Amino acid sequence: MMQGKWIWIVSVFVLIGGLIISASVSEHNAEAKAKSFCAKIKTGDDFNATRELINSTAATDKLVNSDKRLSIMFSSYDPQSVYACEIIGADGKITALQYRHLEQE
Repeated sequence: MMQGKWIWIVSVFVLIGGLIISASVSEHNAEAKAKSFCAKIKTGDDFNATRELINSTAATDKLVNSDKRLSIMFSSYDPQSVYACEIIGADGKITALQYRHLEQE
């Protein structure tokens, strides 16, 4: 009877450990995707070409387009934790970009 209890306890710890590892990997992947996307873009690049790149990028969780601002966002296991690459443009060129970690409430 005692052996069954230990198997159950070990199983619970393995399950909890697996969930923690999975959450950590998910968070890291979302962060890496946003940073990688921002690294592809430079100030002075064509704003419309960047809009097309965003539209063709798979695995985006949220996409916001306007004439002067583009944001591509990747969320992790926690929908409140979002990693973003935000791009500002003027006169058809990128004037600024920023990688950000947004924690929504």
